[in-house]
This record gives sequence, C-alpha cells and structure tokens, in this order.
Amino acid sequence: GVSLALMPYALFTIRIDWIVVTITTRYVSLGLIAASITLPFAAWAFAGSPRLIVVGTIMTVRAWYKHKANIRRLLNGTENRLGAKKTESKSIP
Repeated sequence: GVSLALMPYALFTIRIDWIVVTITTRYVSLGLIAASITLPFAAWAFAGSPRLIVVGTIMTVRAWYKHKANIRRLLNGTENRLGAKKTESKSIP
C-alpha cells in the first residue's frame, strides 16, 4: 500500500524478518506474525511519523484478525510446515 511505499526501510526490515522466521521455523504463518509485530516498530524507527506508526499498528491488528485460524493452529501444533507433505485423505474406491 501507500504507507509501505512511504517506508521502504521498514518494508525491507519486515521482509527480512518474515524470511528469517519462515526459513528457520518453516511456518509461513509464524513469519507473517513476526513481520506484523515488527511493522509498527520499524515504522517508528525508520519513518518516525505518528500517522505511519498508527497505520502500521492497524495493519498488524488486521493481519492478526484475518489470520486468527492460522494462529489457533500454531498454538494447537496443527499448522502445516513449509515443504511438509500434506496428509492425504483416504478415498474409498
């Protein structure tokens, strides 16, 4: 969005955060959560604009709300890992 275009260093920071967490844990959703937590702090560190910090915080809350099912699966230990084979459903011939 427009806010991220105004914060290229913040965007770079959250991308690196997402990549490191996703590669380390193999959970894409955990990478998203980590990046979303980092966004308001990166906005503060690199942009310093109160408006962009608020926008970053709203984006974080929105991401958490939108991905609450993924968060629930992470907490339950049932979230799929990147590169893991999905459980095949048994079909009756």
